[in-house]
Amino acid sequence: MRSHTHLSDFKILYICPSMNWGTLQRRMIQDAIYLRDSGVNIHLFCLKNSPISDEAIRESLEVHYHVKPALNHWFDY
Repeated sequence: MRSHTHLSDFKILYICPSMNWGTLQRRMIQDAIYLRDSGVNIHLFCLKNSPISDEAIRESLEVHYHVKPALNHWFDY
């Protein structure tokens, strides 16, 4: 049994089902980059061809795509 927890033991999934590019999305990318550089396994779940997807690819983050049409409201789920 290991007595220490390492950052590489953690996996974080960021979810952003939006086509917007605003403060929330920029902050999400900044946080993901910081945590990735600290050793955490980062995954981003977003819409394909969205601004956050494009930025995540530029920053070499692991991206997973929502395969259904874009959501207009949370109630669409």
